[in-house]
Amino acid sequence: MLYNQEMRNILDIYKQYKIPENLQLHQLRVASVAKILAQACIKERLPVETIVEACLLHDMGNIVKFKFEQFPEFFELEGLEYWQNIQKEFIEKYGNDDHLATLAIVGEIGLPREISLYVDHIIGDRVEAITDPIVGVVIAKYADVRVGPKGVMSLHDRLEDFRTRYVGRISDEYVDNTILVFEEAEKDIFEYVSMKPEDITDALIAPIIEELKKIEL
Repeated sequence: MLYNQEMRNILDIYKQYKIPENLQLHQLRVASVAKILAQACIKERLPVETIVEACLLHDMGNIVKFKFEQFPEFFELEGLEYWQNIQKEFIEKYGNDDHLATLAIVGEIGLPREISLYVDHIIGDRVEAITDPIVGVVIAKYADVRVGPKGVMSLHDRLEDFRTRYVGRISDEYVDNTILVFEEAEKDIFEYVSMKPEDITDALIAPIIEELKKIEL
């Protein structure tokens, strides 16, 4: 899975790393939301390309923590056994920490260090990273939280989804605190962009997704 320095289409990278289609789409959706917000930011000029590329890769190692029973419909085409074997391959090569696995893969692809730094922030602790003073990091984190397994969600619904899906693994107190922190971040973000949170929809990002499918890294 080692890349040379030649430019590659993002879909080719996903294919090379056997990224499930639902995870490909999640990363494309997050990158699309981040691109719209970063381009609309009037507070400061943001490194839009870096933010987008980081979002396109922020969950590359996520399969190591997949609970296939949560969304079995995503794995019906190739079959559960196929994806369980892919998960085993990933764990054997990268370990069972999705954060470290993702950073290892981004390092293999050979992208500039600033992209790796953004990826590290995006997938880091949700409460801490959202308070980062770098506006681009906050936008990237927020974009990730706005996209659920099946599309764009409101901030509140997405974080309540975390409470349901990770019951027993994260506390209600943690979710409540995270909701408060992200709500404050949402207010800050939309003070500096000419849109409202409810303007971010699947319909809005659909054409951006098609554009990003052609991007080369």
